[in-house]
Amino acid sequence: MYTIIGASGKTGSILSKQLLNAGKKVRVIGRDEKTLKGLLDLGAEAAVIRDNSDPKLSKALSGSKVVYVLIPNFLPESDDFRAFQNEQVDHIVNAIKNAVDIENLVVLSSWGAENERGVGPVEGLHYLEQQINANFSGKVKSIVYLRVGNFMENLDPIIKEFVGGNGVVSDPTLPEIHIPFISTRDIGVHAARVMLDIDSYKGINIKEIQGAEDLTMLQVTEILSKHYNRPNASYIVISLEQLESRLLKFNFTPSSIQLMKDVYIALNNGTFKFHEKRSKSNSTDITFKQYLVDFDKLNSN
Repeated sequence: MYTIIGASGKTGSILSKQLLNAGKKVRVIGRDEKTLKGLLDLGAEAAVIRDNSDPKLSKALSGSKVVYVLIPNFLPESDDFRAFQNEQVDHIVNAIKNAVDIENLVVLSSWGAENERGVGPVEGLHYLEQQINANFSGKVKSIVYLRVGNFMENLDPIIKEFVGGNGVVSDPTLPEIHIPFISTRDIGVHAARVMLDIDSYKGINIKEIQGAEDLTMLQVTEILSKHYNRPNASYIVISLEQLESRLLKFNFTPSSIQLMKDVYIALNNGTFKFHEKRSKSNSTDITFKQYLVDFDKLNSN
């Protein structure tokens, strides 16, 4: 059995479909049966777990050849998102402890997760890795951490502002900083490859997934300019104070704003980095140009 936590999410849904298409028995875990229906129609078994503290999560994880582990994505309205992350990690670790016959763990993480401090919400993924190692190293056959680059989906607000505005991209990232952007679809595809090949992994493994390309925000702006025929497009570096003013308009809490500031500081000073040289094995397929084509289709209405 291949068990997917967060199966209705952007990576989990793609991963689940890949495994089902490969003929595997898949158990999908989500908060709402309606969001899992498409996967059920493809042959998956569902477990509706509305909260990671639910004791039923342990039963849903039991008997798994592999469990795909992830924690909730960033919640800007949270008064203390870091505390929330740690709480979610503790719930999931407890559920795995109380489950029986789990053979392997594949864990969604991020570049920068080797850092305990100064990387914003990625600190929660550092905590996740540390807790998984402390509790399950030597107790399962393998643990594989998927350290992925920046989600292309994080650029969606910038794309919408660019299209609806005057062709300006504004962001605190310095223009010379290269960022490894990756689509969540590619994450799901590569996670499936790892899970289907799980017998080749032993012990603790860190697998970098760097996306299709490294881009500066200047290059992002150039691609947007050509794609949307805005020849006079420009990129403006804004201050962290300007970022704060912008995020307040979107109901970010003070603690969430500080986490985002930490992310940009870490990006600009080089704290966020991959340690492997880019190669065919750690790269993916979907470029930002291709992503924009899909973005336009999804937002055509």
